[in-house]
Amino acid sequence: MADEDETTNSWFAKDHEQRRQEIRDDLKKKALELQARGDSEASLTESDDALSESIKLLGFEGSAARVLDLLPLVLVSWADGEVQHGERKTILDVLAGRGIKPGDDAWMLMETLLEKPPPEAYVDECLSVLRALRVKYGSGTGGVVQLCLKVAEASGGLFGIGSVSDSERTTLHSVAVALGGKAEKRFQRLLG
Repeated sequence: MADEDETTNSWFAKDHEQRRQEIRDDLKKKALELQARGDSEASLTESDDALSESIKLLGFEGSAARVLDLLPLVLVSWADGEVQHGERKTILDVLAGRGIKPGDDAWMLMETLLEKPPPEAYVDECLSVLRALRVKYGSGTGGVVQLCLKVAEASGGLFGIGSVSDSERTTLHSVAVALGGKAEKRFQRLLG
């Protein structure tokens, strides 16, 4: 079974490599455009059009919109400089739990973000959008901290001891602070 999964993953990786590179290039370009445009978080919360346009430019349109809230999981998985197998599997399991299948736009976007670290401009813009959504619509962000912790724990530790590295803890804290509200409270309760 494991060999079959590796063969499937290997084929998938090679088959979609060019597409993921195109996505990566497009996301970086559009994130830099958004930064140059200089929309403040206040303007994102005041204008549905500005918020919607930002979400679209960041690649979260169509089925990919279903994974916008999962970007913090990607950040935690890259905290130590590489995505571990367990971290990747945990994130892909979350996608599968949402009914997202390999080859879907949402799956392809997440595969792309897990293959190489997302550019800083992209991360900054995505976090701005997530904050604006929280402020504007009261979107809960506490649950994402729990999922981030699950990703961090998937990468290591023996019998659960030391399973969250210092770099993962720092990244998770930064994400919680960036999202504010329930995310900060949940971080303090779980890891503070």
